[in-house]
Amino acid sequence: MNKTFFLIILSIILFISCDEEAPLTQNEIEYSNKAKILLDMDENSVLTVSVDNFDPVSIMSITIGYDKDILSAKTFKNGKFDNLFNTSQNALENSSEFIFENVSGDGILFTLSFEASGSFEGVTISAGDIVILSSNGEPLYMQCTNSQYEDNRSCRNAGYVWGPNKEEFIVQTVCYIDEGIIIQVTENSSEPFSDWEKTGNFVWYHGYCYGVDWD
Repeated sequence: MNKTFFLIILSIILFISCDEEAPLTQNEIEYSNKAKILLDMDENSVLTVSVDNFDPVSIMSITIGYDKDILSAKTFKNGKFDNLFNTSQNALENSSEFIFENVSGDGILFTLSFEASGSFEGVTISAGDIVILSSNGEPLYMQCTNSQYEDNRSCRNAGYVWGPNKEEFIVQTVCYIDEGIIIQVTENSSEPFSDWEKTGNFVWYHGYCYGVDWD
């Protein structure tokens, strides 16, 4: 085998190797296998609520929580699935609960546009009061902190918390935070989190959010 031919073969192997995608990490595999409710807020103040990797669901309800002293919901637009909620403007002003049926796989549940009476800085938008029932009427993805209780109402009436089963379900929260927090977490992860520096540039992000006032 002459030297030129060898270099050509080597170049082809290197090209193919570089073109291949890196294998997923164990954390990435576990994340991709979980069912998810995803929240995404764009620069036009439109919140998109989606589901991903859902088993067939007969009915589900979800409440969107936010500070109503700062934000007001204006326009609801249904997505891929059957919506059972009254989407009149009056309904949006008095409640942010949405009910759907026949949900499965992935797709947009709905979008919700907002107006702000002040700055978005520090605002958190969360999904809560989630009830998901399978075609057999059994709870999916949610559980009580006391396994004795198998539904939302009895769990809460007994003083326990009804929340996501974190081994199989992820519920995103989105908040408007200083980009310095994200830089500290993603680029300066070897340094203490408390050392993050303010940039003055705020962005919507899916982590390091504060609690939501549900009143």
